[in-house]
Amino acid sequence: TELVSGRNPEGKADTAAVKPFGAMSAKQSLEDFKKFTDTEYKNLVKYIGSHDHNSQLKFLHPWFGKITAKQWFWVLTIHHGLHLKQIRNIKACMHATPTKGGGVSR
Repeated sequence: TELVSGRNPEGKADTAAVKPFGAMSAKQSLEDFKKFTDTEYKNLVKYIGSHDHNSQLKFLHPWFGKITAKQWFWVLTIHHGLHLKQIRNIKACMHATPTKGGGVSR
């Protein structure tokens, strides 16, 4: 939100600081993801839509270098899409039947 508000954020993006720790059930993971997409993500979309989402200010991403607010939003969208796919795959495997060869049938 800082970039679209015309301000350079302080600090740095740190992937280690936002990684989950401890055990979390698949159910809790899905509920947390749904909560994020139903509330926080929609609020972010609304906020960005009411501000200068074409701002050319940039903030350093740890893997992609300096990127704009619009690029951060694209990365966020793709990133959370990957998590949704992972959650769906985990759920599918939890309900799968083991086969003799060590694989699973769904």
